[in-house]
Amino acid sequence: MAASFKNAGLAQLYALFRPKYPDSFRHGMVNFIEQRCMTPLRNQLVVDVGCGAGQSTFFLAKAGFGQIRGIDNSQAQIKEARATLEKEQSAGVKKCTEFEVVDANHGLAVPDGSVDVVTLGQALHWFDFPTFYEHVDRGLKPGGVFIGFGYGNCQVLDGGVQRLVSDFYHREMASYWAKERRFIDHHYHDIPMPYKQVVRLEDELRYRLTLSNLIGYISSWSAYDIYCKQHPGTTIMDDLKGKLVKAVQSSPELMAQFKSRDTEDSSSHDILDTDLEIKFPLFALMCQKSN
Repeated sequence: MAASFKNAGLAQLYALFRPKYPDSFRHGMVNFIEQRCMTPLRNQLVVDVGCGAGQSTFFLAKAGFGQIRGIDNSQAQIKEARATLEKEQSAGVKKCTEFEVVDANHGLAVPDGSVDVVTLGQALHWFDFPTFYEHVDRGLKPGGVFIGFGYGNCQVLDGGVQRLVSDFYHREMASYWAKERRFIDHHYHDIPMPYKQVVRLEDELRYRLTLSNLIGYISSWSAYDIYCKQHPGTTIMDDLKGKLVKAVQSSPELMAQFKSRDTEDSSSHDILDTDLEIKFPLFALMCQKSN
């Protein structure tokens, strides 16, 4: 992988603020798997590579797979995923899910030809494709399925706030994004895949979050993590926070929320509780190993 996601603080930010995929997106992937794999879902082994704090693994586990193993080369991320698994309420998800520290650049840590499905959520672009795909091909059963999926840049459905977020992404953080980030910017349209006859799935995630949580999400960006390491003591996020607060205060539509709460207090603290509508484009590339 070209970027490092190993520090504990970043793992916690991922767990708290990264978006959660909708059920409709999982259903599209499951339909593809069921159409191509002879083995029932309840008997399938899925390896979720680059699972991070487990967002993609838990999302997939709800489909009812027999076993799903989330693997990541970061001990901090796997520690966070295991802590979440301990608190999981669904007995079915808890029973079928496990996490392990594995560097998939050197293999999937499974017997050859033992895996029904290999998935990567927001992680495929970090790998050296030729080497990684050799490991995938070795681990997959004949007829096994490979899916790489993810989400693009967020769009806040308020012009003033969105302009600030976009400027922070494209200008302030421009030189701190790894070159592999371009695959996300292009929604995986130009990413190589291990097998032919690739099927593309697209969806959209739309939900509401507070301004405070939007700032938390931006704080989880890998580019910002790199920026902070190179600029100790930086106040760049505090500066962005101040600009976002002013953008909210300048928006009649957003400020109307405070009137509806019957309060005249629009202090900075309260502004951070402002509800924002946000959307992410979702995309998945799915293909199958030959029998």
